[in-house]
Amino acid sequence: MRSLLGVPNLIFSSGAQRARDTARLLDLSQVTIRPELYLASADLLADFTQNLPPVEHVLIVSHNPGLSE
Repeated sequence: MRSLLGVPNLIFSSGAQRARDTARLLDLSQVTIRPELYLASADLLADFTQNLPPVEHVLIVSHNPGLSE
């Protein structure tokens, strides 16, 4: 992932154990756990990302239908 995309400025994970483990296994940077990302709707994800500080790359690791929307 580093060689293709670089290192994200921010990394967020839902509270789901599987998502947290995946985010940590990537070993890219500090992971911030945000429970509201679990089963988040597309609207919530859009609001979440639009309210982040201005950075170039953000990684969200979660398992939910909102991500596929």
